[in-house]
Amino acid sequence: MSEFYNELLGLLDGTLELVEFKKLDKILNNLRIPKIKSEILKYDWSRIENKMIFNYNEIQKLERFLKVHDKKVYIYWDNFELTPIKIKMSDFYKYYYDIECIGFYTWILCEDFSFFMESHGDHVKLIKL
Repeated sequence: MSEFYNELLGLLDGTLELVEFKKLDKILNNLRIPKIKSEILKYDWSRIENKMIFNYNEIQKLERFLKVHDKKVYIYWDNFELTPIKIKMSDFYKYYYDIECIGFYTWILCEDFSFFMESHGDHVKLIKL
């Protein structure tokens, strides 16, 4: 899995910022997105109202809906050995499949906290914050 991560870092070379997970975790805790208590980090989407679910084949639909091409987003995975990254949303769309294949779960948080997403399997769940 780290092989894919290293490939992604190479693809995004010069356009990404590595983010310390402690900093990101502090931000996420302040947002109070409901988590499920378990050995792995999981969010409790059943307790989140007004969520939207997109099929992974609808990534262009998601792009048109959000209209945030130039905003920066934090991306982190269920493998906490991997350092979270911060990239432009346009790079997220461009490298979506490369980003998604790194972890079983992938989470995306907009830098201005306007939305939070979870990508898992063939679905992308979204909530506007």
